[in-house]
Amino acid sequence: MNMIHVGPAGLPIGAKTSEKGIPRLAEIGLDVLEVQFGHGITMKTEGAKRIGAIAKENNIIVSVHAPYYISFNSRKKETRDKSIDVLKRTAKIADALGAERVVCHCGSYSGLDSKEATSNIVECVREVLDWISKKGYEVKIGIETMGRKNVWGSLEEVISVAKRIDVFPVIDFGHMHARHGGSLRCETDFEKIIQKYESLEIPFLHTHFSCVSYNEKGELGHLPISAKEPDFAFLVPVLNRRRYDIRIICESPLLDRDALVMKKMLGY
Repeated sequence: MNMIHVGPAGLPIGAKTSEKGIPRLAEIGLDVLEVQFGHGITMKTEGAKRIGAIAKENNIIVSVHAPYYISFNSRKKETRDKSIDVLKRTAKIADALGAERVVCHCGSYSGLDSKEATSNIVECVREVLDWISKKGYEVKIGIETMGRKNVWGSLEEVISVAKRIDVFPVIDFGHMHARHGGSLRCETDFEKIIQKYESLEIPFLHTHFSCVSYNEKGELGHLPISAKEPDFAFLVPVLNRRRYDIRIICESPLLDRDALVMKKMLGY
């Protein structure tokens, strides 16, 4: 039987500190936390070790989301180099936290075509992977699918990177739904995505889920699970058929509350 782990992107609603928020997740029956560094890395190594110990004590699996401002396709070498450094620093903090996965966005196309942009990303992330290996960190890098059409990160692009270097795709179903104009409308739509992912033969699945608002350019914002854009109910049987470990990070504005809704729908 597979194991599906569910938890929020950030601390539960109302929690002011990790010291209080992490035990709260365990109390309510969630077992995953994706620590958010979207607007910058605010955590120091010693603090990360302390928080990692709290997570371990409470059997909470931790992953990390790197800052949103990473831009591997910037026309400025300084920005590309800074982006590489930011991902390295995120990996360092992730290792201190005991988090084995770092999720990142790769930035816009910056006027490049898909092939050129993808090659730049491979080159930049490869440098980070080499550095992680030299440091001996037990951290893997996940590349997230993106929701706006002008931002690099279709499923096909992310899979192409995973075929060239040792990264894993992070499937954000809300992003994919928005990028393709509301494309996830039935169980079969979700099944096709998972089958494409499984062509990589990666022994786990790391996903993000939130409902989204969108327009012709793609994603506008996150919505609660009750919005059914897309409908999580169609994903449930697809995931329950799998026989490998799955993590679902809830990015709904309702965070832990909707994570519990999702867990109940999955039958856990």
